[in-house]
Amino acid sequence: MAAAKVCKEEPVLEAYADEQYKKLLKEKDQYISLDDYCAKRGIK
Repeated sequence: MAAAKVCKEEPVLEAYADEQYKKLLKEKDQYISLDDYCAKRGIK
């Protein structure tokens, strides 16, 4: 959960990014950093 601190300005987006990141790991078995994930989603 601590990895989600990148998106701390928007709690809703943080939760969404965390949820989507977990789905990504499950579905594609692809490991990217949450920093990269937030950048791709346009979350700062």
